[in-house]
Parts: sequence; C-alpha cells; structure tokens
Amino acid sequence: MEKEYIGDKTSRISDMSNEFMSHELKNALNMMMASCTMAQKHIDDRDRVLDYLSRIDMTVSRMAGLIDSIFDTGNKKRKNTEVIYTSFKIDKLKSDLEDLLTPLALEKNIKFTVSTEGFVSREVLGDYGRILQIMVNIATNSIKYTHLGGAVRITFEEEKTADPEVVMGKFTCIDNGVGIPETFMEHIFEPYARADDKRTKSTPGTGLGMSIVKDNVDAMGGSIHIDSKVDKGTKVTIRLKLKKNVRKA
Repeated sequence: MEKEYIGDKTSRISDMSNEFMSHELKNALNMMMASCTMAQKHIDDRDRVLDYLSRIDMTVSRMAGLIDSIFDTGNKKRKNTEVIYTSFKIDKLKSDLEDLLTPLALEKNIKFTVSTEGFVSREVLGDYGRILQIMVNIATNSIKYTHLGGAVRITFEEEKTADPEVVMGKFTCIDNGVGIPETFMEHIFEPYARADDKRTKSTPGTGLGMSIVKDNVDAMGGSIHIDSKVDKGTKVTIRLKLKKNVRKA
C-alpha cells in the first residue's frame, strides 16, 4: 500500500484552502464586473452610476478582507474555525445582500428581492461574516442557474426557541431556475461536485460554493435543507441560532 506522508496531506489541505479563497475572490470579481456593466449601460444617469460605484467600493472592501485572510498565515487556522459573535442589524444584512447581488441579477433581468418582514428582532448577535458569505454563495448560485427574466427571493424569518434570549434565524432562498437533479443531491455539498447536466455545463463554476456554505453552517451549529425540482426551481433553507441583542437603558 502506498505510504501517505504528512507533507502531502498538508499540501492538499493548503491547496483546498487556496481553492476556497479563489472561489470567493472570483465571486467578488463577478459582482464588480456586473456593476461595471450596469454602470456603462446607464452612463448618462449620474445617480445610477454613483450607486453602482458604491456597490463596487463595497465589493472591493470584501475582496480586501479575503486577501488579508490569505496572507495572514499566523491566524489562518483560528480564522477558519472560530465563530465570532458580533452585534448586527438584520436591515444591514438585507442592505449588503442587495448591494452585492442586485447588479448580477439585473444583468440577467432577474427579479431579486430580500424580505425581512418575518424577523421580529431587528438586532442580533451572530457571526455576520459567515452569514453574509453563506447567503451570497446561495443567492449567486440561484442567479447563475435561473433563466433570463426569472426570479430569486431571499426571506429572513424568526422562530422562537426554548431559550428566551435565543432565536432561530430562518434564512430561505427561492428561485425558479433549472433545479437540481435528484441523483446529484447526495453529492451537492462535496467540494468540486457539479451535476453532469447539459443544462448547466455551459455555466462557469468550480463546484465549491455549496461546500463552503455547508462548512460555515456546520461551524455555527446550524442546519441546511434543499428542496429542488428539475426545471421548476430550488429552495434552500438554513436555520441558525442567534442571540437577541437587548440594549440596556
């Protein structure tokens, strides 16, 4: 039997981490390219151009954070495993998702909406960076695999738990895209896995998005469930425990 050396294993882990970072950077670049394209289409509309420039600026900041994490080798292991609880507003998450993803949707004339009406607690404690990354990856997939003129909808809802200081955040992304074949569902969270489907082969992708989503959901002790029908669409539901942020007077 061929002997496996520690160095080889370390190298493969390093390669995997690099692929994950590459996937996230490509996502960010695609968002910026979409914003540039939309700005060029509306070059005579100053307000629209300024809006797209602000979206580009936000995406650049996100890329800078990713690049920092690549080169910050001393804290790499900690950053990959530690869940960092910070206070954030649900409206902030909604706004950031709209800023990042609207240009991608507009490029394909897709109706993209984010609803937070079902989330009673407007400010919570959770790992904002991971949650944003999860929803960006899921929604990017939905937009990518939804036909021109389709629709992608994200909803935030709140479910009660036995602990009055903790709520269950239910994050759902629904599209009317190409759907996922049943035979592929058992492999969907595997790194580099892509369905062998003529409907999706022409769409660029690495097969890492859902693997990254699953890693982040698992790190926060959450759950993910996918319902999908070929040529009908896909619904992804994520549940994460979040702490209520009650400000003392």
